[in-house]
Amino acid sequence: VENLDWVIEYRRKTNDVRSMIKAQHEMARVWQSSGELEEAEKIYHLVLSGAETVGFKKFLAPPLYQLTLLELSRARLPQARDYQARCRQVANEIEDPFWQVLADLAGAMTAHAEGRWSDSASLITSTVQQATQLGFPQVVEDARQWVRAQVEQRRTPQSAHRASEAIADMLANVE
Repeated sequence: VENLDWVIEYRRKTNDVRSMIKAQHEMARVWQSSGELEEAEKIYHLVLSGAETVGFKKFLAPPLYQLTLLELSRARLPQARDYQARCRQVANEIEDPFWQVLADLAGAMTAHAEGRWSDSASLITSTVQQATQLGFPQVVEDARQWVRAQVEQRRTPQSAHRASEAIADMLANVE
């Protein structure tokens, strides 16, 4: 975090607003991964405000995606659904296939958390196929890790658990 503080301060001094916004986003991700969700949320909102203010539309999707994940981790499903929908809308507006696929992955996660097992399974399958076709291995790996966690933690009813295991098997064969 100290190194990111230095980067942000340097970017502020050089008046490189877009780089500063990106560095703040990375700082929020560090806070989020360390469990400091309130601090991460506050910074994500600052990043969104900054990106909107300077017209940096291409950088609206990353904090919206992370806010979706953050709200899912808090089991605040209406907020997660709203952030995911906004992320997908921005990804479509900027016509960015990477963020479109990640927004769909977030949609699969949100559907799963809402108990829409069939929708989630369908979305995760199509997301992985699309990410594979487009050459986004990190999205496939993120999907693989998420599905594996759902199977291991048995976060699904028995009928959906079998579907999750089948998806996990499918993901094991995707390169």
